[in-house]
Amino acid sequence: MSDDPRPPAPDGTRPHPPAPVRYVCGHGPREIERLALQARIYEAVTRRLLSRAGIGAGFHVVDLGCGGGDVSLLAAEAVGPTGSVLGVDRSADAVAAATARAREAGHAHARFIVAELDAWAPATPVDAVVGRFVLMHQRDPVALVARARRWVRPGGVVAFVESDNAWCQPGRHSRPHSPTYHRIVRSWQGILGAAGAHLDMGSRLGEGFVAAGLPDPSEEVDVPTTGDPASPIFRFAVESLRSMLPLAAASGVPVPAAAEADSLEAALRAEVAALDGTLSAPPAHAVWARVRG
Repeated sequence: MSDDPRPPAPDGTRPHPPAPVRYVCGHGPREIERLALQARIYEAVTRRLLSRAGIGAGFHVVDLGCGGGDVSLLAAEAVGPTGSVLGVDRSADAVAAATARAREAGHAHARFIVAELDAWAPATPVDAVVGRFVLMHQRDPVALVARARRWVRPGGVVAFVESDNAWCQPGRHSRPHSPTYHRIVRSWQGILGAAGAHLDMGSRLGEGFVAAGLPDPSEEVDVPTTGDPASPIFRFAVESLRSMLPLAAASGVPVPAAAEADSLEAALRAEVAALDGTLSAPPAHAVWARVRG
């Protein structure tokens, strides 16, 4: 059976598969640190997602695209030692970091493996499949959600958090308008778009669940916004750009030089402080749905 949930054309053929998506942020130690900043910004909405989806004690959970294990560790707290969490990521460096963090936190019931998401499946049904900011980097996000649905026992849950980078436009991403932040955001968008990422994945996540056979999904939208100079949003913005710079030249997107990137964080903080303004990180759409029997 095909994993492609899209309907065939009238002549019986299916659409050509989408082009491959390149993950633009790399997999090294600095990327693990960037993911930790991201985790601080989006921790609250992720915790609420796990709770509202009903993920609790004794659940057996798969975390797709686990990275350094930030979502996996939240899930491990929720399911406790009577449950289990299996984090899956293509990066051996990320899996090693996640394994070390789980060990340090005392979560022996959390483990991590290296695998390609489009070729992997759990050996037995699970109670929940979760993920954060992973679908936007997939060749066919709906197909992956459809596969995840088939791994979950009836009554279990599929739950993802995805961002909407396309939302970040003048009048939204900063108030008053921050030219420096706008330049950073435009660079993100250009590089991600050139890599084939789904910039508006968050806003399309609910309809993606329906297309994948998960009707009536629930959804929450959170837009992290702050003017606090101690907020991780400032460093996250610059580190996200820095992590993408190696692919910028190949994409042809105009971006700050690497040397300038070193001063961008201080410039951004100073500009927002002078404006007495605020910045908004990309909105997070948290969507969950029960698997029907």
